[in-house]
Amino acid sequence: YEDSSKSLSFEDIQRKEFLENTKGKVNFGFRNSALWLKCKIANKTNIPFQDWIYVVEYPQLDSVKIYIEQKNGKYIEKQGGDTLPFPIRDYPNRFLNFKIETDMDQEFTFYIRVESTTTLTFPSFLEPKNVFWKRDHYTQFLSGSYFGILIILI
Repeated sequence: YEDSSKSLSFEDIQRKEFLENTKGKVNFGFRNSALWLKCKIANKTNIPFQDWIYVVEYPQLDSVKIYIEQKNGKYIEKQGGDTLPFPIRDYPNRFLNFKIETDMDQEFTFYIRVESTTTLTFPSFLEPKNVFWKRDHYTQFLSGSYFGILIILI
């Protein structure tokens, strides 16, 4: 949902109609508005959700707010973005990340509000914490190897 006024509250957004994304990746280009996304999740694995992380692989976004539904039906709010202090992230990582805390076999909904002066590209996914850290260490190892070889060649 596009909030061109940037003034809608979370309570207002919950009453709005959302379009379904059938393309996979989300890229809205440059916009002078706030965008809201709504995700419905069902954990069909044996991994509890307290061991999952919602990752946004575009850290240049100015403001990302995520509202995560809890068992009691209430929502908790978490924030990230390049205009906010780095230590507020759930895990110290170059990507925006949000720890998901809910039980197995529970369906829940979360809303995401994105606002930025840069392009509104939104590559994001939900993955187990151990996969997140393995992938991150592998990527850092490859980057370090690449730059190490470059330094040796110079």
